Amino acid sequence: MQFKPLAAVMVAALTAVPGAAASGVSAVRPDTSPARSVATAPRTLPPGLPTHFGFGLSAHPDESGIDGWMPDSGIAWDYAYQYLSGGVNTGSGWQTWNTSAQFPLFYAQGASSHGYIPVFPYYQLL
Repeated sequence: MQFKPLAAVMVAALTAVPGAAASGVSAVRPDTSPARSVATAPRTLPPGLPTHFGFGLSAHPDESGIDGWMPDSGIAWDYAYQYLSGGVNTGSGWQTWNTSAQFPLFYAQGASSHGYIPVFPYYQLL
């Protein structure tokens, strides 16, 4: 099995931690006084944000990935990652992986059928 960088997944997952990306500072501070008890009010998340830190991984659209290994693992994955590779007008990019360039749609449908959020990083180098 081949693993790819999870930078996009981690960026997406960090959005679930309010202020984490903006402040760069951990919200957990050690209490230097052993007898002191610090009570904090529960935070309310903005609507639409997940209530947990999400994890996912690179997964092929077959039995070695989203249609087999991931659901069979018993882990409640949040994201399924598929890099869309290939350049513009190269004749071998993701647009040629199946008929009518439907690969992202089919991948998203497969991921969604297991409750995973599809992640499609793509970049173009000159």
